[in-house]
Amino acid sequence: MKNFFELDKLGTNIKTELVAGFSAFIAMSYILILNPKVLSFAGFDFGATYTASILITVFACLFTAFFVKKPFALAPYIGENAFIAYTVISIMGYTWTQALGAIFIVGILLLVLTILNVRQALVKAIPKNLKLAFVVGLGIFLVFIGFKSAGIIEFLPNGGLTVGNLLGKETLIALFGLLVMFVLSAKKIKAAMPIGIITAFILGIIFGDINMPDKIFAAPPSIEPIFLKLDVLGVLNLKSFPLLFTLIILIFTDTMGTLMGLGARANLLDENGNLAEIKKPMLVDSISTIIASLFGTTTTGAYAESVSGIEAGGKSGIVPLVVAFLFFTALFFSPLIEQIPSYAYAGALIMVGMLMITTIKDMDLAEPKDYIPTLSAILVSGLAQNIGLGMSLGFFLYPLCNLVSSEKDKVSPMMWVLATISVIFIIVYPY
Repeated sequence: MKNFFELDKLGTNIKTELVAGFSAFIAMSYILILNPKVLSFAGFDFGATYTASILITVFACLFTAFFVKKPFALAPYIGENAFIAYTVISIMGYTWTQALGAIFIVGILLLVLTILNVRQALVKAIPKNLKLAFVVGLGIFLVFIGFKSAGIIEFLPNGGLTVGNLLGKETLIALFGLLVMFVLSAKKIKAAMPIGIITAFILGIIFGDINMPDKIFAAPPSIEPIFLKLDVLGVLNLKSFPLLFTLIILIFTDTMGTLMGLGARANLLDENGNLAEIKKPMLVDSISTIIASLFGTTTTGAYAESVSGIEAGGKSGIVPLVVAFLFFTALFFSPLIEQIPSYAYAGALIMVGMLMITTIKDMDLAEPKDYIPTLSAILVSGLAQNIGLGMSLGFFLYPLCNLVSSEKDKVSPMMWVLATISVIFIIVYPY
């Protein structure tokens, strides 16, 4: 193991890597609760999704450990699974089997684009502001869902929004769990989110209507209800173009942003700010997304919480190897996890969304040609709850604003292609 992962060359040791892997697991363990809970809202079987989420996490982490050999841990993306559950299925009207079919198609497309090096070219073509704008827009989307799940906001009969009953029992529990996350995060405690969820869960047992299961441990639920249930033909049509386009851009920006951020924290970027062998982790997330759709869960890629392992000294593939092992042991806790209500994990959705919104600090918004496309993408994604239209608007306005500002030379040919595709997206979108 020491020689395979080149620990001496990296200046690390097995003990440090094991501790780093444990740190990364603790920081991202909330996915055990959020992914199956969010997807079950849209009709996915909870137990099957719980098992599928863990299996794809184990697969992706092992793939990364032995192929990429970097301290990156992978799991189903929270932003994308919320988009699938609350927008694609609940609002756009797709079935969960069609959503899985779309994820499969997108995974195949991303794999082909990665092999042909097109995906890597897009990393350089899309301006930094737009890359970050999509992350911020998705963050606002998650915060909105978290507020709704916690009862902080609620819909009026006319479709408007108003503040919820903040003194309601479940809302108070949700707010206390969120407060715990705030305090622990301020103290830089890595397990802030899982501790906050557990706190709210315990309060729900004491003061709420949560009933403890007959048993805490059990054999992993079968994934048969969702395994190979994807409906590919149901989304192979022009009507589904907006969905496929949105998913591709979401996965692309999520993976790109996370990989570059983790690479910077791990000192893996070259003098030009590029991650060496970036094709390898992109191949992993493409293949993992394809496998995820077959298992019955959503898009999978590198997690920003891997930074906890990096900050603990992790430098090698042993980090995702440890994460894979620890997630596998969680397979046997499904009876307990299933009892956690939405108000108990709402705080985690809010926290994840807030973390994504903080990337706005890295934007350059000094000129109109910069802030018009960037803020348009953010506001439409977050306030209109439509990430696809927000991204398309950003892709369209960026080259347009630079063109009228006499700075068209800053716009790459790839951006003009994306702008054209975005116009088609806006026209054919099923309003």
